[in-house]
Amino acid sequence: MQYAPPENSPDIHTMLQSSEPGAEVFFVEDDGTVGGRLVPSDLELIYEEVRIQARDGTVISRTVRGEQTLEIWQRTAIPAFYLDASEPYLYHEEGSTTYLDDGTQKHVYRIRRQPNHTPAVKPVGPPQVSDSVYRQWAEAAEHDVLQLTARLSGLPEYQPPPAPPRGMFPKSEELAAAQMRASALQNHAALFTTAAAHLQVDVEAAGGHLLEVFPEVGWVSLEIPQDRLEVVLNHDALYKLDSLNVPSQDCACPTPADPNCTSGSTHWLLGQGRRSNRMDADKFLNVGIDGFRTNNNRNYGIDRLLAGIVESGILENESLALRKANGDSRVYLIADCAQSPCDYPTPPDYDDDWEGLDDGVLHWFEASNVTHGTSVASSLAADFRLGQADGNSFGDPTYVDSPSDLNHCAQWENASTGMAPGAAVIFSNAYPGSISAYTRAYTVMRNNHVDVLNLSHDIGTGCSISSSNTHEDELENGYDDGITIVAASGNLGGGESCNLAAPADTPKVIAVASLDCSTIACQNNYQDCGYDYDHTATGGMNATINGTTYSGIIAGVDLIAPQMISNVTHAYNRAETPVDGPWEQIGGGPRWPVGWNHRCADNLMSTGSSIAAPHVTGLALLLKHWQLNWGNTMFNSPGRLQALLLVMADRWDPLYSSPRLTGVSKRSGFGRIKLRYLGNSNFAPSASNTFAIPFTSGSPNVANWVWPFKMPVGTNFVKCVMFEPEDMSAKSDISDLYLQVNLKSPDGSGLCSTREVVPKNWTVG
Repeated sequence: MQYAPPENSPDIHTMLQSSEPGAEVFFVEDDGTVGGRLVPSDLELIYEEVRIQARDGTVISRTVRGEQTLEIWQRTAIPAFYLDASEPYLYHEEGSTTYLDDGTQKHVYRIRRQPNHTPAVKPVGPPQVSDSVYRQWAEAAEHDVLQLTARLSGLPEYQPPPAPPRGMFPKSEELAAAQMRASALQNHAALFTTAAAHLQVDVEAAGGHLLEVFPEVGWVSLEIPQDRLEVVLNHDALYKLDSLNVPSQDCACPTPADPNCTSGSTHWLLGQGRRSNRMDADKFLNVGIDGFRTNNNRNYGIDRLLAGIVESGILENESLALRKANGDSRVYLIADCAQSPCDYPTPPDYDDDWEGLDDGVLHWFEASNVTHGTSVASSLAADFRLGQADGNSFGDPTYVDSPSDLNHCAQWENASTGMAPGAAVIFSNAYPGSISAYTRAYTVMRNNHVDVLNLSHDIGTGCSISSSNTHEDELENGYDDGITIVAASGNLGGGESCNLAAPADTPKVIAVASLDCSTIACQNNYQDCGYDYDHTATGGMNATINGTTYSGIIAGVDLIAPQMISNVTHAYNRAETPVDGPWEQIGGGPRWPVGWNHRCADNLMSTGSSIAAPHVTGLALLLKHWQLNWGNTMFNSPGRLQALLLVMADRWDPLYSSPRLTGVSKRSGFGRIKLRYLGNSNFAPSASNTFAIPFTSGSPNVANWVWPFKMPVGTNFVKCVMFEPEDMSAKSDISDLYLQVNLKSPDGSGLCSTREVVPKNWTVG
């Protein structure tokens, strides 16, 4: 095929059959026939781009119809923030991909709009007070000081107008977008300052004071005497009130394991999870999709996709496990947010390990005696494939210490490499239990526009569908900025009642539960990896819909992933003497390995939902890399990336012998994560479609959306996922949305011209 220049036509109204107002409207097929797929009569198609690409990504042709202005782009980028009375339209966005018989790909992007019949209005009501505030008050003496966190009322959401991708619009419009953002931020800051000053006067008059302010989320932390709590309970400037400090911990725990990590063990080595018969990440790595690509629409000037990692109290530096091939570190930034303001070591390094003597033997220790952050980071992004460990043993019991052979074998390097070894990393830590410290750490991630954020910690038991605190509202802001957020479910056990940890219960966060990878059955078959009742948590959150509260209807858990993993990088733990060393080295006497080691070397493996979460975080980076390679920048939207991740799950529920066809499990979510259904030469399904539809209280009871093309011949499996990124920072009543899929067989002419649903041997999951 020859390259064809873009074709542009402003006239696109022929794409829908014209009709009288209120009449039924049907989709017009590519061949000009009117199909049997009903669309809302007031839905207007205003922009379409059709792009044909070769196997190598080369654009063969590009056709554009209609016009995409800056204002339209902003409203489709974040439609939820353009629903009020000043907006005459709601904007819907759609992207689809079809894999053609000749090996090319057809990518279609469309924008439609509808009149905004009922503008959105934010709910108002009395301040919401957490039970923890009353408990803290009851346990304190009369003159004790209570430490609280409060959200100010009357503030708009912290969501400046989005900035478009560079080069998408003329420089003048890019400048106009930047000025819109600056103006919106200045206005928000001024409103916050006024409200906080009003509150400060009354708090200080009661003998208290403000501790810290968080303008972006509209929260403040404060101290007030126990006997003056009523000042803030009844204050007209407050919307929510909660305790400042809560119990927290990391979501991992050491488990004794077979110290021989290379043979005879039932648990997985880290890199083995990437195999084709497990999570199938190697299929991506083998063609260079590993996180090593730019994403200038989010983190301009960084040559890799950016993973964020927030830890509890222990700031880890995994620079050795995260080296580039030239020896430079892939650690882009380190922020110590246990203090206020956060401290940024320059260069990004931290003294978390040190060289010392133990019984006269020189080797390395974790300075903190805690290896949690190191294990999380290496599960996500460690890379030993390019000889980073050459010259040191690093716990490899087969390593030959010889000047003529400094290399590790390929099997060991692969077994020690994480899910997305090409990505860069930002580390930030918080002080355990400090809501303010976690909020600061999350803000660092939003300000640096990370692509995916990993949270392998808990901040107390959650199980609340409402975004109810400072740190959860900051995570909402991070999602709105474009961050896909993955969190460990917690390790309180897989029982019947909800014990999901915060922040995994935050509505826009992907919560990950734990598979048991220690069994022989799991070693032999990923589909036989069972539910780990000891190192996970259970969802089943209550929800209020139209004023009625329903018990346990929100699963909370989204995916389930491996843990109980060995060959996870860390330094020796001084508190525990390794039982399997020193080793006899060929060509030398017995000695400890110099440098960093692996979990197996100190008789531990990495367990808990803390390790399950970074597996999903790494896979999310691979999927994003893959989509960006095809020019599908729409996957910078975290909702789209989350939906793609959920589609990859196998619908397994530990309570059933067969996969679920509908619904979500409170134990395993959508099932075991695997980059499945990517099995052909393009490792992609034969056809895919994604769309975003904003709703208001005035939306119709039934909103129809049509598949944009006929199903490819031979299709016998369709998988559909609905993801609802609803902002819960200012309400607790969730919207009542359902997904129903109707499939139609073609008529005798091969057209979907009948309006009846014809039975067919389909599988819908």
